[in-house]
Amino acid sequence: DVFSLPQMSTFTLSPTSLGFGFQAQNTTSSPRTITLRSTGIRALPITSIVIDGEYAQTNNCGTSVAVGASCAINVRFKPVTPGSKVGTLSVTGGNGAGTNSVTLAGNGVRSSYTLSTSSLAFGKQPLNLASSAKTIILRSTGITPLPIKSIVFDGINPLQFTQTNDCGTSVAAGASCTIRVRFKPTSTGSKAATLIVIAGGGAGRKSATLVGTGVQSTFSVAPTALSFGNVARNATSAAKTARISNTGSVVLPIISIDL
Repeated sequence: DVFSLPQMSTFTLSPTSLGFGFQAQNTTSSPRTITLRSTGIRALPITSIVIDGEYAQTNNCGTSVAVGASCAINVRFKPVTPGSKVGTLSVTGGNGAGTNSVTLAGNGVRSSYTLSTSSLAFGKQPLNLASSAKTIILRSTGITPLPIKSIVFDGINPLQFTQTNDCGTSVAAGASCTIRVRFKPTSTGSKAATLIVIAGGGAGRKSATLVGTGVQSTFSVAPTALSFGNVARNATSAAKTARISNTGSVVLPIISIDL
């Protein structure tokens, strides 16, 4: 009779396979979801959820799934080396439900990029005056987005240079961003530094050398004195001229002209 029927738990996993496509080396994919549904006439005890290969999972299944209910298993792919990667997610249920599995596949790839130049020369620059910007174009040349870890200065005089960029934390495959570098010497003489880009996804670091010379601006004023003679009260004299001459080798910044 009906009371002699086995009180079995059963469940399904959907889909039965997940493909992650191409993923940059040492970066984590967005999650893909496997739905576990309890299809038996008794609640499904969750004995284990295990995963192998270069994959990881989180889930909200708990220790048991009610009859007719479902839970989500989110799987992420993080390849540590380039190449084809295969894995398996296996769920084991109690009450005779047994084990169901999902096959996982993806390809780890190495990100790549180029810099438009390996050096920037700023020439002579007045002390404490920032130069106009010189640009370096960073182009993502791989088939996956390029993670940007850092853009920094190193070398002998790193504090004599500044940079701004629109690269953000990632550059899409085939896209580019711009790094704008300025030179602002605080002392005279030759200055050198290195701009270093460090990218993830196995792309590594690239650099550009930066050179410039800090120069003290010089000028003269002639004449050194102006004589206006006798001028009636509240009257304005005729104009007399003092000429400022840039006697140096760089642009002369004019900070103020005061009486």
